[in-house]
Amino acid sequence: MKKLAKRISRKEWGMILLAILFTCFSVYLELEVPTYISKITDLLGSQGTNLDELWQPASMMVGISFLAFLSVVAVGFFASQVAASYTSRLRSDIFNRVLDYSQTEIKKFSIPSLLTRTTNDITQVQMLITMGLQVVTRGPIMAIWAIGKILGHSEYWL
Repeated sequence: MKKLAKRISRKEWGMILLAILFTCFSVYLELEVPTYISKITDLLGSQGTNLDELWQPASMMVGISFLAFLSVVAVGFFASQVAASYTSRLRSDIFNRVLDYSQTEIKKFSIPSLLTRTTNDITQVQMLITMGLQVVTRGPIMAIWAIGKILGHSEYWL
């Protein structure tokens, strides 16, 4: 894994950082939606609430949800860019290395094995990068932020 991480370029590290930042932004926005649901519930529970009072928190909730959607799309874009760029370079490096093999080395690996390495294995690395940036980073960020928000809001549940 360290060998794979060493091959990541500066541009790709920048896109990874942007993907993580957009993930944090989308998590923040998604954790704000329950606040607006609570406001709407409180308004509906009180006497004399008219429809005009519900529009402000409802429109904010829809706007926040749309921004969260856009930030998730941005995370997907940056993750796919990193994965495509990285695996393209990796395929090229493997191809150039195979060209340097002698006939005995090629027979040692077999042509089907070399084809598998240049297609299936690299595709797996590409999926690891893409899904890792989209899903694996999101889980811990969401868990930590949600626990922090719960603890900051009320200690009743303890």
